[in-house]
Amino acid sequence: LNLKRLADMLSITPHQLSEFLNKHLNISFNYYINRYRIDEAVDLMKTQPDRAILSISYSVGFNSKSAFYEAFTKFIGISPAKYRRNKN
Repeated sequence: LNLKRLADMLSITPHQLSEFLNKHLNISFNYYINRYRIDEAVDLMKTQPDRAILSISYSVGFNSKSAFYEAFTKFIGISPAKYRRNKN
């Protein structure tokens, strides 16, 4: 998913979507997408506790383990591995 594709799905221009996110939600498109991906990852970790963290990271749209760990830690406050340990 990228800015243009989401804007097309909403029948608005990429500029309009970016402007809405920035002005009304005070977030960037990348922040919005990564927050959504991390929320999905948390849901998968809860519903599929035996699934590998790397598999979850790829399934929610991250292309590398490091990018996933960085985003997860930014939004959740701890690493995915520590989150999983604390939830079990």
